[in-house]
Amino acid sequence: MARARPLWQRDRMSTDAAARSPSYTAFGLKAEAEPLAPGLHIVATPIGNLRDISFRALATLAAADAILAEDTRTSKTLLAHYGISTPLLPYHEHNAAQMRPKVLAKLREGGKLALISDAGTPLVSDPGYKLVAELVAEGLPVTGIPGPSAVLAALVLAGLPTDRFFFEGFLPPKSGGRRTRLTELAAIPGTLVFFESPRRLAEMLSDAAAVLGARPGAVARELTKFYETVRRGTLPELAAHYESEEEARGEIVVIIGPPGAAELVPTDEAIAERLRAAMAKVSLKEAVGKAGADPGGRRRRAKRSGLTGRRAEWLAILWLTAKGYRLLERRFGGKGGEIDLVMKRGRTIAFVEVKARGRLDDAMIAITAEKQRLVERRIRHWLSRNPWASEHFLRADAVFLAPWRRPRHVPAAFALVL
Repeated sequence: MARARPLWQRDRMSTDAAARSPSYTAFGLKAEAEPLAPGLHIVATPIGNLRDISFRALATLAAADAILAEDTRTSKTLLAHYGISTPLLPYHEHNAAQMRPKVLAKLREGGKLALISDAGTPLVSDPGYKLVAELVAEGLPVTGIPGPSAVLAALVLAGLPTDRFFFEGFLPPKSGGRRTRLTELAAIPGTLVFFESPRRLAEMLSDAAAVLGARPGAVARELTKFYETVRRGTLPELAAHYESEEEARGEIVVIIGPPGAAELVPTDEAIAERLRAAMAKVSLKEAVGKAGADPGGRRRRAKRSGLTGRRAEWLAILWLTAKGYRLLERRFGGKGGEIDLVMKRGRTIAFVEVKARGRLDDAMIAITAEKQRLVERRIRHWLSRNPWASEHFLRADAVFLAPWRRPRHVPAAFALVL
């Protein structure tokens, strides 16, 4: 028995559409598809509900010489539902480099090809960008057939601002990379849109809450399908819900609202992430300057007015984070005295006083005996609420700051009497 020839020797893209009598069936009626112009036709397909496809899309798929599909198994269901017999060819991230030259050759000859993804609008977090870029560069025709999009469907259901939005796609799969990327996106003055895997949803929301704070958000699942759900709330509320619930299922879109006025001052977590990102490219001194910068010219005003308590604490957090410490708590206490920072590195917990003055020498004499007693009282209170810490080495540190000078960290700046 003769062996079947490889796909490209069979040249399925050369199928004569006229010989197939291109047609499609809708509402029980058969319709003839009009002849299709040469070129690549990018066709949006349903994201769940098969009835969401347009007549123009059906006619295009029926009249094409062949359809380039991300997953031919998934696309067969759509074509069978509408009685379309156009050949399907796989075109996905794993074979795109091999397929692209052959697709280009066919289109140069005047071929008529359709490109679809598993669901929604192709090229949006799906393969096809390089193919379209090469077609545009060669002046070959490209036509878009608009239709369903999970991004837009989720956006209009979220109840969040739609005038400006940024589509990110999938975030990095690991928490460290995810938080770094979220920090980079934090200052975008618009709604953020993400795709996410069901098994990573709870972790992604937890990271988003840590970096972006209590912004409003929405999780849209199984859009246009029978079990469509949209859950709305703040990021901490959404994170708590999905941590306690069984793993979500289906296709998921996460929408996060834009930064509010209060977020013009970055969170400690965001500052630390910003510092780590900056240190990958520049020196520690430069990184502190970059990470401490904030939008709207407040950095310039802070320089003119000197270091404020809050800004001084930011820089101290950045400096200690760069040295491997992790922030446990900030401004613990109240009117009777407070601990500026509680930091941890290994088995050491450092209770840090932050002092900023016009000169470093002045900052270093700003911790008085009375101040030490107040701090010790607060440390005892903190330890009573965190008994696990008693097994660690406890230390009273200080970070001294002055304009235009690098911070000075002094471990064990004063003895603790607990």
